[in-house]
Amino acid sequence: MTGCVSKALDARLETNRASVSAQIRELDDSHRAGDTMSLDWKTALKILEERNLSLRQSRIRIQDLKKARDEQWKTWVPRVGIYANLLSSLAELGSLSSGDLNASVVAPLNIPNPVTERAQAFANALSYLEGVDSLELNYRRQVSALYRIFSRYDSLLAREAAGTPQDERAESVSDALGSLESSASHRESVGYLRENLAQLLNLPGQSPTPVPGTRPDLNYEKRIGKLVPGKNYGMLATRLSAYQIEAALLREKGVEMRQWPSVWVNGTTPALYNSNQEGTADTFDSERIFLFAGLAKTYDITGRDADSVNSAKENTEFVKKSLRLRLDQESREWIRLRERYDHLLLKREIARERLQLMRKRDRGSAFADLNSLRGAQSMLAGIESSMEQLELEVWVWDDDKWK
Repeated sequence: MTGCVSKALDARLETNRASVSAQIRELDDSHRAGDTMSLDWKTALKILEERNLSLRQSRIRIQDLKKARDEQWKTWVPRVGIYANLLSSLAELGSLSSGDLNASVVAPLNIPNPVTERAQAFANALSYLEGVDSLELNYRRQVSALYRIFSRYDSLLAREAAGTPQDERAESVSDALGSLESSASHRESVGYLRENLAQLLNLPGQSPTPVPGTRPDLNYEKRIGKLVPGKNYGMLATRLSAYQIEAALLREKGVEMRQWPSVWVNGTTPALYNSNQEGTADTFDSERIFLFAGLAKTYDITGRDADSVNSAKENTEFVKKSLRLRLDQESREWIRLRERYDHLLLKREIARERLQLMRKRDRGSAFADLNSLRGAQSMLAGIESSMEQLELEVWVWDDDKWK
């Protein structure tokens, strides 16, 4: 048997290896062909919502949680079981008859415990709500990752447009080599962004390219002052934190419930059908249903039960204190973020004024002045990039923007 199984397994693995090899060759051919597809922001966002693997996995998890929440009652429904057995000695194998076959159909009843079933229903509902909000947070983060790719691509195109063409302004071998190196670096960066975009959108074998200038403008200059943590900013995080507290309380309640007297109810039911019961083979006798009930309470003299309860309570208190400490940290970070954003606004204004003065003073007739102009442009681009990174952090937790 081991040899047969190993041989069959080797054959299946070889089939899978051949399939993987074929996919590698197919993807390699598509990459060598260099086919690209242009995606504007709205199209890319739609593909992200439909194909992103992380979002699809989160949706599958929510479906399972919803099914567990809505179909808990199915655990109480009797499950019909069919049993059949054949009893015969070796000497009588040649004269088998229907009398040697015994078949029965049973449907055991499940008697739910109201206390434990309510606790399970509460846990299922809590898990489902947490799953829904976790999906929302995952979605926001995936969209933010998509935005970063589009923003980075726009920056690369702007840098390329502001670059120095080799045949017009390169005045030495070092300048020419620098221009070639810059061009190679640009192509590598573009290829890297296309790869990231294909991974994010789940488009293997394709080279999607963002359409420049199609991403939305975040622009929190006027809005950031209207955001209030715990009101219209960070409410998603507040709900996720509430789930942590409630889960800790639920675990504590579960530990305490185990110290209560255990009530048990069970019973025996006759088979719905038994082929060996002559005269009553197709009759279900309700008088043969017997119920048993009891109550038991154990007392722990070792102190372990009390330690378990105390540990659960300490864990709940730890979760609450950890949450408060984290909220304090996030509040401080929010203040620092606001200060950094205001500081960058001021720096951007100064950089814009400086660049405007440089352009008025000189049109770039001298090479040295041209380098200074480029330095000022690069500084402004760096400031705007830093502002955008801060705005992306704010965007994730700006609840009104995601409605």
